[in-house]
Amino acid sequence: MKPSNCKIQQKINELINKSFEIKKELDATPLQDKKRFTSLLANLLKVHKDLDEIRE
Repeated sequence: MKPSNCKIQQKINELINKSFEIKKELDATPLQDKKRFTSLLANLLKVHKDLDEIRE
């Protein structure tokens, strides 16, 4: 793997780990806590958008 590919793979791995962490927190957050739930959901969507941008 070229060094640039290693950096890209490292960034992908970081984003995947962040996604898993946010997902766990989202699963533990009750729907009644609407503000926290929507904030976590927005963060999760941003992480996945960042992942999509890397793939392009």
